[in-house]
Amino acid sequence: MGPFTIPNSRYNLYITKKLEPRSPLYYKIISTPFQILFITMLVSTPMLLWFSWLITKPARKLQRAAETVLKGEFKEDPNLELGPKEFVKTGITFNQMVHSINQMISSNQRLLSDISHELRSPLTRLKMANALAKRKTGNSSELQRIEVESERLENMINDLLHLSKLKLESHQNKGVVDLFELYGDILNDAKYESKNMNKLLTFNQMPKVLLKVNIPLIQSALENVIRNAIKYANKNINILFLKKETSLI
Repeated sequence: MGPFTIPNSRYNLYITKKLEPRSPLYYKIISTPFQILFITMLVSTPMLLWFSWLITKPARKLQRAAETVLKGEFKEDPNLELGPKEFVKTGITFNQMVHSINQMISSNQRLLSDISHELRSPLTRLKMANALAKRKTGNSSELQRIEVESERLENMINDLLHLSKLKLESHQNKGVVDLFELYGDILNDAKYESKNMNKLLTFNQMPKVLLKVNIPLIQSALENVIRNAIKYANKNINILFLKKETSLI
């Protein structure tokens, strides 16, 4: 401030304030707005990425759980019930849905098993009545036919019980196994059996893939198909295993 006149003097008075020297970088930054924008983005981007990762983490957990269910593994995930309040509610609902599906599958399979068991009682009485009829009247073509059909029905019930037991655990008891380890012994046994029946069974080299399946169930399914093929084929049975993207044919 100033100047102020000093009485009886030829000098003037000025009052100043000492300023701290500014860094050249400071002047350079404020003189270039683009640099300010760049520095702001440089500082804020990592924080924004961290916040976005933190916010989407529960959504990723929910996605992984949904993909697991899509593969046929109906397992509840306790981690879905941790995190933000909104996602916790969604996770609880998702686990309740998986639990309900498990109960529904188990109930259906138990019902099938119970029906199969109930069919055994009248079948047993039918076989006993047939045996008594043979004792009284002797064997006949009609009674022989009843016996054959009873045996077939009993075999069907046994197969149904076995299938029901496998399906009851099919969505829970799954293991990771190599394709050749899964089917190799079955194919070699079938090849030997077909040779004894003067038939030729061949199969190509299996692709190297890992499968997550219910091992007894999938082995039983292939074995039934191969045995039917051996039984009804004329001479040659050719089995091909092909891998197309995510599918195995």
